[in-house]
Amino acid sequence: MTAGMDRQPLDEGRDFTKFIWIGIGVLFLVMVIGLMFTDRRDPAQSYCNVSHILISVNGADPNDRARGLEKIKEIQTKLAAGESFGALAREYSDDPTTKNKGGALGAQARGVYQESFENAVWSQEIGVVGDVVGTSFGFHLVLVHDRNISEADKYEAELDRKAREMKNNDVQPIIETPTE
Repeated sequence: MTAGMDRQPLDEGRDFTKFIWIGIGVLFLVMVIGLMFTDRRDPAQSYCNVSHILISVNGADPNDRARGLEKIKEIQTKLAAGESFGALAREYSDDPTTKNKGGALGAQARGVYQESFENAVWSQEIGVVGDVVGTSFGFHLVLVHDRNISEADKYEAELDRKAREMKNNDVQPIIETPTE
């Protein structure tokens, strides 16, 4: 007998295709469930979901700044006339990252944007396009879609409000010192 003759032939009747497809289906299901849970925001984190239209300008050139301001005002007029924010962002925005997404910046935490943009994002009314905002990038129109303010940020804002109120009323805080 030769060395290869004692081996058993492969079982040609066995089909593993259904096991492979079951494995692929399970993997797909796990991925879908994973994606469902990854988009959930942490309620302890403050975030704001916004879109914008950017008209870029050269800050050092007063003529370019005037041109940019005029253009953003024209877009603002079109928005007031009822045109779609997303459509106008796709047509006019100079932000290459968000232009094709209708100006969508997505949800971002506090402190991500420049101060003037940040102030607009966190103070303007949800669902309403605010006034023109100037940054080092140019002029923006901002639309806030959604905002979540964490309990810690709400508490901090309340403390700030009370401190301003006490300052305006010339009230000195009472500091208790331990008695011996």
